[in-house]
Amino acid sequence: MGSVIKEEQKMKGIQKNSKPETKGYGNKLGYSIFHFVLKNIGLYGAYGILLLLTPYYVIFRPSVYQCSKYYLQRRFPRDNFCKRYLRLFKYIYTFGQALIDQLYYGFVDESKFELVFHREPEILDLLNQKPVIFLMSHVGFWEVSMAGSARFNKTLNVMVNKDFDKDKRKSFYDIKGKKFNLINVSDDYGGMVEATGALLRGEALGVTGDRAEGWRSKRVSFLGAPAKFPTIAQQLAVATGASVIALFTSKKGRYQILIDWKDISTEVLADEKLSKDEKIESMLHNYADALEKHIQNHPYLWFNFFDFWKR
Repeated sequence: MGSVIKEEQKMKGIQKNSKPETKGYGNKLGYSIFHFVLKNIGLYGAYGILLLLTPYYVIFRPSVYQCSKYYLQRRFPRDNFCKRYLRLFKYIYTFGQALIDQLYYGFVDESKFELVFHREPEILDLLNQKPVIFLMSHVGFWEVSMAGSARFNKTLNVMVNKDFDKDKRKSFYDIKGKKFNLINVSDDYGGMVEATGALLRGEALGVTGDRAEGWRSKRVSFLGAPAKFPTIAQQLAVATGASVIALFTSKKGRYQILIDWKDISTEVLADEKLSKDEKIESMLHNYADALEKHIQNHPYLWFNFFDFWKR
């Protein structure tokens, strides 16, 4: 535990001063309108409003293209101008749909959706053996994946930035807080003390794996070039012996959300020939490979508007 805290002490100044490269476009009124529409008209009424709004963001907000191009140009390098903007429209519309679905699940009626874990008995076996870190990605319905993980008979802690967008909207986790213990990453040590303690007690932990801002990070190959990923989950796994399960979501039909996963840690942690740093890097490679494979199959479901490849 001490080694993890020492690493985060080095990052203390960086964490408190770090800012995202992009800004949000939602506001309190916008969230309130969609909340009203969802409660009174339903999902498809909200999708209709989204369909009307998407062209505005694509055509009249250049910053939307600027923050989306980092990923889209890597994923679709051969697109011409017209095809690029058609993809941008689909990408932003799909992003909006995912936010609406999560808003509906969190604020209106979660029973409308069916959450399906692939190979659920295998996850249950891991949870019975040791503490587990659920490594989330901004793929599809990432917050809902944590709600799905709360079904298991294990205390679930989620690392969140309670200060992010606090003036714009209530967090999904504020609404579903009864299912989680929330660990605030905005404190002096980025929540590492609480997270480590939870894992040492044999509990589960949810943490984001594809946002490097403010955390110690490493570069690994991703979509053809070195990209920067945080190593917080891997550090915690090495320090506590917890398994790391990467979660990826997609949607089937209208109301079925599929949660796929990959164990990126068991074989690595069992390899006594590897040093701590080598184990961290190996798990990071496993995660980046799994994420790349998932977005190859679901190219419009990775919602990350940062330049991962910036040097």
